[in-house]
Amino acid sequence: MKLEGYRQTWHVEDAASLEAALSLRDERGGADLWLSPDGAEYACLAIRIGGNVGDVHFLPEFDNPGYRCLGGSELPKNGITKLVFMGCDPGDGEEVPNEFVVPSATIVRVARGFLLGEQVLDLAKWLQL
Repeated sequence: MKLEGYRQTWHVEDAASLEAALSLRDERGGADLWLSPDGAEYACLAIRIGGNVGDVHFLPEFDNPGYRCLGGSELPKNGITKLVFMGCDPGDGEEVPNEFVVPSATIVRVARGFLLGEQVLDLAKWLQL
């Protein structure tokens, strides 16, 4: 599988190499990632990370808005979390409603399952868009 980030790409073939790549942070302490099968764009996971939290968007196919991973259980209800990473827009961080902010452990669990061919929608709670 291919994991693309800001100006870099990793080829991950097992859970250990995926987890190692997901643990890397850019100069701003975050990451903006796209995980997809080699030679294909979809299905994919779009992952944004700021520190130890982030959000995950599952896109099963082109022209399908997909699903957003639900989280926010330990954050203020109706609040916003800023995810800061190289290339974020605006430059001071992308605002994400807390209901979609998940801990790094959830990001790793979902990405690992995707890599291993598991049913992604069974790995977390999702909002269908």
